[in-house]
Amino acid sequence: MMSQIGSRPKTKDQRLKKNKMVFSLQSSVFSPSGGITLIEVLLAVVVLSVGIVGVLRAYTVSLGALEVAQGTIESVQLARQKMADIEQSVLEGGGISPGLTSGNFEGMYQDYAWQWEVSATPAEALCQSVVTVSRQEQPRQLTLVTYARNKNYKKD
Repeated sequence: MMSQIGSRPKTKDQRLKKNKMVFSLQSSVFSPSGGITLIEVLLAVVVLSVGIVGVLRAYTVSLGALEVAQGTIESVQLARQKMADIEQSVLEGGGISPGLTSGNFEGMYQDYAWQWEVSATPAEALCQSVVTVSRQEQPRQLTLVTYARNKNYKKD
């Protein structure tokens, strides 16, 4: 006599038989004849290794991007600092004159170089001021452009 799904066995023998069946299904997974083979283990290790290598590669790429971003942030801060110095000299000197000046930053930023180029514009009263900050071991550079009063301009 077969019991239907969801129905409760009526006799004690039917309950024991059902429990043995459930137990035997669970224990067959771990038996030596139905266990995990060495090939399956090796395949799982290979799949896991490929996944870990992908994660580690993504980690190293993100570290490289983080270093580039940090260098960009430092370049922007140094360029702003240099522009503030130039602005102060423009205010004190009453304007700027065409020319080229360059140098290196001091302290922990000594591997950063700056260049300040001032050139005349078609509007005679203004000069174009270009500040470039670059790091010596990297090809990237940051350039800021602004305009200031031409010190040599005389009104007629």
